[in-house]
Amino acid sequence: MSGIPSTHGSKATPPTGRRDQPEPSRGRAAGSRAGGVLLYVIAYIGLFVGGQAGGPAGAAVSFVVAMVLTWFAAKLLLRAKRHAAPTAQMLLARDQRPPVAYFRSFVADRTARKGATFTSWFTEEEQIARSMKDVGPFVAIGAPGESLPELGAARLYATDDEWRQVVHTLTARARVVILRLGSSPGFMWEFENVLRWVRPEQIVLLVPLDDPLYEDFRQRSRALMPHELPPLISRRRRRLFRGSLRAVITFDSNWAPTVIDLLTISLPLLRRSPAYPLVPVLRVAFGPLFRQLGLPWKPPGHSGRMIVTIVSLLVMIWALVVLYA
Repeated sequence: MSGIPSTHGSKATPPTGRRDQPEPSRGRAAGSRAGGVLLYVIAYIGLFVGGQAGGPAGAAVSFVVAMVLTWFAAKLLLRAKRHAAPTAQMLLARDQRPPVAYFRSFVADRTARKGATFTSWFTEEEQIARSMKDVGPFVAIGAPGESLPELGAARLYATDDEWRQVVHTLTARARVVILRLGSSPGFMWEFENVLRWVRPEQIVLLVPLDDPLYEDFRQRSRALMPHELPPLISRRRRRLFRGSLRAVITFDSNWAPTVIDLLTISLPLLRRSPAYPLVPVLRVAFGPLFRQLGLPWKPPGHSGRMIVTIVSLLVMIWALVVLYA
């Protein structure tokens, strides 16, 4: 399992792939964003107007309406961002660092496309991409037939005859390769390809909250790796805002695995992010990877968004107290 020649300092030319991939639609995206922002404004106006007009019962009804509107606004904004998402070729043309390659079974997109919270307009995959922004552009192969790209990794597309060559090309240029564990034949081929051509320090495994899937993968990978992946200990209580991920696995230069359980990582309140709750957790988990690759790393700092959110909630509570006093 020898490593590939280093790509540091070289220009990351866009991998090949088919040309008929979804193109970003700026006008539709801008209109959808404006509509989403307007819905948020209407929602919070409704909260206070309903409270003034109908007392506590009216406030309760308006609060429910506000939550429904904000949920709808979040969905609208997510779709708007999909219209505006850059292609992999566009991203690699403007960011010529070696990319971060992301491989997974396509069925995993159903989970990774969900918002981080009930009203979030940032998906789980977007948060993985954000945690890698200091490493390189985040790129993945798009699912065949999708009319709009999913959010997070910039997509490139390939036919059934091309995709293996695209995987080879992307893998050869990658600074880091992230694999979200799956069981499909295509994913297992990608995994074997990565093991063959990528240095172990460059590889990251994302383990979903699916113990049978992990155990099946652990058994299937036993014959492919110098060291067996360790079993995961019984899951503790599930922490909020970890998405669908259970653990991160990294490797040293001798393929010895290190498991970082995301459910055991705890952060002070002001170091968490209401918009990207998974990002500071992943930043802690990716610390060993960054250090092995000689990349700058520092622990999550205080979140300005969290401070603003707490202040906003306190102001809202104060306004409600004044309203009903």
